[in-house]
Amino acid sequence: MTVSLRNKLLILSSAPLVLAVAMGAMVLFQSGKERTKSSEAAYKLAAMKSASALISALQKERGIAYLYLAGAAAADGIMSTRYAVDEAMQAATESFSAKAVPTEVLPGISSAVAELAQLRRQVDDRSIMARSVYVSYSAVDDTILEHIGSLARTESAEASRRLEALVLFEHAKENASRVQCLASSIYTLDLPIFQLQAIQELLEANARLTVNVRNGAANTGPEAAIALSELEISSEWYNMQDAVVEIIGMANIGGYGRDGMEFYKDSEPIIEKIQAVIDLVTGETEVWFASKSSTLAREIILIGAGLGVAVLFVFIISVFMLSSVTARMKEVSTGMMNVSSGDADLTRTIKAGARDELGMLAEYFNGFVAKLGGIIATVKTEVRSLGDGMLRLSSNTEETAGAVRQISANIESLKLQTINQSASVTESSATVEQIAKNIVHLYKLIERQSEGVSSSSSSIEEMVASIQSVTANIERMASYYEKLLGKSDSGRGAIETVVRQVREIDAQSENLQEANSLIAGIAAQTNLLAMNAAIEAAHAGEAGMGFAVVADEIRKLAENAATQSKTIGQNIKGIRGLIEAVVSSSGVSATTFDDILEQIRILSRLEEEIKYSMQEQSTGSVQILESLANINEVTADVRQSAQEMQDGSNAVLLEMRQLLQLASELENGMVEMAAGAEEIRRAAQDTNELTSAASRSVQAVSGEIEQFKT
Repeated sequence: MTVSLRNKLLILSSAPLVLAVAMGAMVLFQSGKERTKSSEAAYKLAAMKSASALISALQKERGIAYLYLAGAAAADGIMSTRYAVDEAMQAATESFSAKAVPTEVLPGISSAVAELAQLRRQVDDRSIMARSVYVSYSAVDDTILEHIGSLARTESAEASRRLEALVLFEHAKENASRVQCLASSIYTLDLPIFQLQAIQELLEANARLTVNVRNGAANTGPEAAIALSELEISSEWYNMQDAVVEIIGMANIGGYGRDGMEFYKDSEPIIEKIQAVIDLVTGETEVWFASKSSTLAREIILIGAGLGVAVLFVFIISVFMLSSVTARMKEVSTGMMNVSSGDADLTRTIKAGARDELGMLAEYFNGFVAKLGGIIATVKTEVRSLGDGMLRLSSNTEETAGAVRQISANIESLKLQTINQSASVTESSATVEQIAKNIVHLYKLIERQSEGVSSSSSSIEEMVASIQSVTANIERMASYYEKLLGKSDSGRGAIETVVRQVREIDAQSENLQEANSLIAGIAAQTNLLAMNAAIEAAHAGEAGMGFAVVADEIRKLAENAATQSKTIGQNIKGIRGLIEAVVSSSGVSATTFDDILEQIRILSRLEEEIKYSMQEQSTGSVQILESLANINEVTADVRQSAQEMQDGSNAVLLEMRQLLQLASELENGMVEMAAGAEEIRRAAQDTNELTSAASRSVQAVSGEIEQFKT
């Protein structure tokens, strides 16, 4: 489908209008999206506010139930806290059901609160320990805090920052409540704390309280920051910190002398002040959400109004410009139509009119027509010259084709001769290569024979040398056997001396056993004294701390000495067993020495017989060695002749391979020449046909050009 220039200009003028509408729509969409995000965050803030009230009620119920089981609170105070929890849960259900709140929040919190029914019955029946009550209520609070943390995650960074500050303060309130419960229970029981876990929970809750308060202060307004500063310098804050330090310091002895219920009430203002900060930050956040929503609404209205004005302005300008341009285009189009009509008269022109783009287009068109007239005149002259040249080219092409056909016939004859020669060279090369392989095989056989003779000669020489060496060694062995007989007699006497000395060592080891028993007794007495000293140091309190450390080190030293004494006793017992085994083995060794002396005498006689046999073998080996020397000389001459034959055959084979390669290259060259000649022939024929066609085309062009008037 063809689109007119007028419609194209209309589309072009409408593009800014469409772009402005699209950009405005994008801005409106983004502003609406931001307002939606702000509204969703506001719904989450309402849910967090309801969850905060629920946590406060649960903390009070946990504290009263914990103290009730510990014996510090009466049962009548529990029911009011339970009513408060149930009312807070009912009030929070609506805010938890809001569309912007994640769907898992309401079921998760409801499931955790539903577990309180069983827990409350156990508290009423006193069938549960106070520690278990604290853990169960804390687990419910942790579940609610976890869902509050999920509510703080929004798509707006500023909203998330404000909501995360509230999460930190909720954790601070929970940790303050835990310190309150744990410390009140410890003061109520007034007993030493033997479970390290209780101390760790108290310290961890107190540390997290401080960290949460200070981290939350970094993301709050000035009023909340002032309230937090006042909290950290309040007497209630210092009272709680002092209580934690006091409990840690007296945990191993108890006897704190404070009323648990009184401390619970005294520390309640800390939780109330943290809740006040939460309410203050919540109010500031609600105001911020309302302000942001109002600002976004104003922005949407202003953007919509501005977009409407811009669209109207662009529309008016587009209509005016389109009317002006289309009128001028119509004038120029009419002039060009007049020039294009007629009998190819290139002397006609169009009026330029105004000096705008369309006027310049008319002038350029007139210049183009004038230039075209000059070109047509030149083309007429050149076409006539081209017709004469085409006639001469056709004649030359016929002569070239005849010469190429003669060359092709000569090349084909030469190619057949080259193929026959290449076949003969290939056959000769195969024959020479087979001869060379036979020579190589013969040379390998000669090499193998030469190596066998050399190996045999070397082996016999080594055997002769070995026989001579064995003979010399046998002669030395005779003298060594004499010396061995004397040394064996001396060794037998030395063994008897060793047996006597080992028995003396066995007698002395009994004294070591007695000394070790004495050391063990001293270590036991030292350990007992160290334990008594530690007990006395404990009675002395802080004044005996240094002496207790020394007593503990003495006790460790005594235990180490007792352990080492036991080890030494076992080692001495083992040594005595080894000594007895040595005495027994020494007796066996003496008997063995007698047997060795007899065997040495037998070996001496056998050595004499071997010596005479080796002398006879040495004489025969020398004769064999002389015969092998003569064989080696003959083998060397044969090997040299075979090497010369192999070198000659390799040279002949190399020349035949080069000749075969040249024949192959010559054959390929002749094939390529034949193909090239055929290509030239076809090219000459094509050129002749193209010349004829070009001649006809020149005549046709000449007829068309003659129609133009220049």
